Amino acid sequence: MGLTWSHLLVILNVSIAFFSLALVAIAPAVIYLTAHGSHRMNQMWGEGIYQWYRGSAWDPSPFIRLTYVSTNEPVIYMAAAISILAGLAGIFGIFFKQKSSKPLLRKSTLVLQAIPGTVAFLLTSISFIYTQVVYDTNNNGKCDWRRGYYADTVFKCTREQAACNIVGYFILDKDVSDVQPIFDAKREICGETQTGRHLVAPLFVASVFMCALAVAKVFAEKRENRFTETADERIDRLARQEE
Repeated sequence: MGLTWSHLLVILNVSIAFFSLALVAIAPAVIYLTAHGSHRMNQMWGEGIYQWYRGSAWDPSPFIRLTYVSTNEPVIYMAAAISILAGLAGIFGIFFKQKSSKPLLRKSTLVLQAIPGTVAFLLTSISFIYTQVVYDTNNNGKCDWRRGYYADTVFKCTREQAACNIVGYFILDKDVSDVQPIFDAKREICGETQTGRHLVAPLFVASVFMCALAVAKVFAEKRENRFTETADERIDRLARQEE
């Protein structure tokens, strides 16, 4: 027995449900990790002036200013929020019982699954590319750790960049007796913010599959309707046969 259009629609629905659930499951983790890491970074190393460690052969060590760019985290939040909405819309579209005509059912598939999936795909791709470029280029050279050896340098970094690449060079206060908790916090914040950014990639992949599967479902529903006889059509056909 070959694969029928009805069987294909079941497969597409299950696949859309899987990737919709993936969006709903991953996106909150992105928001939490990014928000929690950023909050801890603001508490421990807020914007301000710090002394850069140059080694015992250099005296005195220069002072630098650390500032944070305000665009990176909102871009990640936006991609995660849209992914949650797209995932919820995809799940709702699967279990939505449409009592209207089948053309309207195809329209609901387009509105609830294909369009949200497309929007999520576009925004997650923009978020992933933008944040990756900012990190790889050290924010266009404005967060290059090598600039710390020059006095009065102003760093413009994301909180992830500062935690992973910058704050480890800061000279600690003399009254700090145990430095291990500080370095542990630095490592944890770096891991949280970096993981939050990296998880945008699975959101991108899931949204791509959701969009493609939803579009395929629209065409499959359209093809199925060509070969499926509705109750009204069957009554009309039987009436014509009796005549």
